[in-house]
Amino acid sequence: MFTSHDAKKVILAHDWEDGKAISVVQAPYRFEAVVQCTSLPRPAFAQAEFANGLKSYFCWTKLLRPDGTWIKDGAVIVPVLADGRILTVIEQRPAQWQFGEKNPNHMLMVNKGELDIRKFGQHSSPELPGGARDPQDKTVKLAGLRELWEETRIPPQDATLYACTRPWYAQGSDLALQEYVSVVFLSQSSFESYVKNDGGLKVLALTPDEVERNIRRGVICSGQAGVLPWFFAQQVFRARQDPV
Repeated sequence: MFTSHDAKKVILAHDWEDGKAISVVQAPYRFEAVVQCTSLPRPAFAQAEFANGLKSYFCWTKLLRPDGTWIKDGAVIVPVLADGRILTVIEQRPAQWQFGEKNPNHMLMVNKGELDIRKFGQHSSPELPGGARDPQDKTVKLAGLRELWEETRIPPQDATLYACTRPWYAQGSDLALQEYVSVVFLSQSSFESYVKNDGGLKVLALTPDEVERNIRRGVICSGQAGVLPWFFAQQVFRARQDPV
């Protein structure tokens, strides 16, 4: 991986052209940093020495698959069981745990009690099922359903799917990723409590009230895989009760 000094050398080797994108850093998995030339006035810290002079630029990142291809789309799904509970998975997110032991909160409210999620891993994060869209998926809606099955192993069943047709950009200033969200109402309430996908995932069912409380308490704190999808789910719940 390049150091910041190496990145400056990469930029210096390129002529500045308005709109031109230059890859300056690429990790084996899963990030690529891109400098994009711009004629817009930028602060002094957003300028660099190109082959043809000191010029302005933006910098943003891509997510990459192991083969180096760009992950353009992601899908998150809110699974509602037949009994009304919401399926969640415990992921491991080291980045969220760089700010102290109590931020985020590690005590999950579930089944009218509290559960210390650190028992599933020191970087535990309760989230809704989701992930990158595989090139084999024809639509992001199918990607959400695929992720749901892979992460919870629900059995085949009838279901009703509500999908948001517009993407969200969880960190639009820095990350080139479109996030799509959907809500699926399942006809059964069975699921696997543990799956081996992604290195091992604990699967938990929470009531809607428990989801709300865990968001307020800072236990469910993932933006793209927790809070934002839950916001769309609230719209769907209201529309099912009152179409107007």
